[in-house]
Amino acid sequence: MSVRANSPAVDGLVVEQFGPASRRSRVVTTALRPVARTVIEFSSVFARPWNVGLAAVSDYAGILHRTPEGRSRRPVYLPDLDLEWVWCSTAATPESAPGAVLYFHGGAFAAGGLRTFRGMAARLSTATGLPVCLVGYRKLPARLPEIVADGVQAYRYLLARGFSPDRLVCAGDSSGGCLAFAVPLAAGAVGLPLPGSIVAASPWTDFDGAARAESPNRRTEVFFSASAVQRLVRRFLVDERGRYADSPVDADLHGLPPVLIQVGTAELLRCDAELMARRLAAAGVLCRLQLWDRQPHGFPVFGVLPESVPAIAEMARFIQENS
Repeated sequence: MSVRANSPAVDGLVVEQFGPASRRSRVVTTALRPVARTVIEFSSVFARPWNVGLAAVSDYAGILHRTPEGRSRRPVYLPDLDLEWVWCSTAATPESAPGAVLYFHGGAFAAGGLRTFRGMAARLSTATGLPVCLVGYRKLPARLPEIVADGVQAYRYLLARGFSPDRLVCAGDSSGGCLAFAVPLAAGAVGLPLPGSIVAASPWTDFDGAARAESPNRRTEVFFSASAVQRLVRRFLVDERGRYADSPVDADLHGLPPVLIQVGTAELLRCDAELMARRLAAAGVLCRLQLWDRQPHGFPVFGVLPESVPAIAEMARFIQENS
């Protein structure tokens, strides 16, 4: 995997293109697309407040995943919130490290959890040399402000453990990428210091589906349709008056720390990533946008894809440069 093109910084925005896509990646995504699209489309049609919680059961598949050799893990139980540390076994405790990554997993705010994302946490910890704190935030049908509040509670926990805020990283993928922005914004709103950097893979940052409905990538997206995404928004990401929840792209982004965004060129959420990058640059925030050739949604998480290795290495490089 090589950098094909590297555009000069314009108003704080650097755009990098990585490719070409590996043969394994192309084969996996071609095989996965018809199954994944069918399952997620079906699920979105029938999702309701009384049954959406069943998606969280998917996290139990992570029981089959062993903690990688050389990595340690430790659960943390806060009031109404579970966390999990994953770190290098050569360190006595995660708190002895100079910094940490606060990681918010993806899954459309409904699926996934601490178990299924231990592998990603271990790979990110290995690449960065930092402990990773996974956040087991509340799932739908909880309201988005409640989910964000869980993230702020986790961030407060790291600050209370003595970590310097400028050595902390808020990171996540997909819906977790949304939280990687929403949590620092909410933390800053209540007077907490901001983290040193933000890293987001395939972030879902815009709850208004207009751009996705017109995107040419609606035909190439592996996992979900634009209509499936908007069904989720209309049913769950609204307030008591039926208005869409606040999107990170519409927030006041001034003062945020440096940001790395990674997204596949064929993803439906490419438009979210590019819009977020432009809004960040307009707000004076340093942003690096990486476009990865024909990679599926959330590709750094999938260890089976060859591109996940250099993508996580890019995350580590960015974190080391900015935190």
